Amino acid sequence: MDADFSGLHEISRHATHSTETLDVTIQSLKTVRQRHRELHEHAASTTAGTEASWKQSQQHMDFQVQLIHNLQLRSAANQERLQSEITLVLQPFIFQRPLLVN
Repeated sequence: MDADFSGLHEISRHATHSTETLDVTIQSLKTVRQRHRELHEHAASTTAGTEASWKQSQQHMDFQVQLIHNLQLRSAANQERLQSEITLVLQPFIFQRPLLVN
């Protein structure tokens, strides 16, 4: 059996990077959303128009956070599946090695 371990490592590395990038993106979006709420709460005055605009922008940010969160969940699931595939490929090599007994 001939396996491309460097290729598997490269794929795994990219999967990990993608998941980490999505994690950081979620945190950044949540921070922006919180800051937006704080600015609105401390605004000197609001009108019906500005209130509607604020609510619409807040809903849009909530949607963006949820969208990225869903992508992060998919990325994490793909990473787990990839790890299972790597384990499956490595099993024959692990069991072929002689046991070292001290």
